[in-house]
Amino acid sequence: VQTCALPIFLSDLQLSLWPVAAIQAALPAGWRVEVAPGVRQLRAGDEVVAEIRYPDARTTLFEQRRDGYRLTIRTLQDGRQDAGQGKAR
Repeated sequence: VQTCALPIFLSDLQLSLWPVAAIQAALPAGWRVEVAPGVRQLRAGDEVVAEIRYPDARTTLFEQRRDGYRLTIRTLQDGRQDAGQGKAR
């Protein structure tokens, strides 16, 4: 089992969730973010280093191609909407 270092995980979250302009401003020369509907790609030259897909409003699929791992990020439903409704679970 491989462990994920916190700085790498935070970097992946930033790449997935931050505005593209903020990411572009922080990239080194030769790197760029390409955006199409429902997808972002981090590129170093012609190499796709990472690809992020947004299949729906609650799911982010992150694939780190260079390092060979994937993350699935799901936004949890806010449980407060059921508060006080008296529903048994």
